[in-house]
Amino acid sequence: MKKKRTALAGVLAVAVIFLAVNLISGMTLRHARIDMTAEGLYSLSDGAKEILAGVDEPIRLDLYEYLDEVDEDFPSLVAHAQRIREFLEELVLAADGGLELRVRKPEPYSEAEDDARAAGVAAVPVDQAGDRVFYLGLTATNSVDEQEVVPFFRPGPDHEAFLEYDLAKRV
Repeated sequence: MKKKRTALAGVLAVAVIFLAVNLISGMTLRHARIDMTAEGLYSLSDGAKEILAGVDEPIRLDLYEYLDEVDEDFPSLVAHAQRIREFLEELVLAADGGLELRVRKPEPYSEAEDDARAAGVAAVPVDQAGDRVFYLGLTATNSVDEQEVVPFFRPGPDHEAFLEYDLAKRV
């Protein structure tokens, strides 16, 4: 009986230590990142970090992303959209509260679609008839409602190289 209590106490102690280590590391290492990609895709340049450190008013980034009807037909476009979303999340983390990211899905006949069109975010047709469209654009709005718009994030390596510059310029 005493061995069972000792074993149970040991298991509980290990569980408590495990939870404590996870909680502490989650709070202290929240912003720690390691970019192991060959091109440093998820690393911000020093210039971008300086721009983000100088953000003196909150800026809301609205990423308009609607790919639901094209995801099976264009997997490279889905990967491109994911890359943009992840990069924006890195910008938000680096801005330390200066940026807020909202991902909006402008489905057909929705309020988000109306907002995207009003802001100038492009609806790119997928088929010849234009029945199926997708969105991949961004608006950046400051506290006095001044707005910068990226109508469409073009896929491809030539545009990918300027992604950080385009986004930092908008901020």
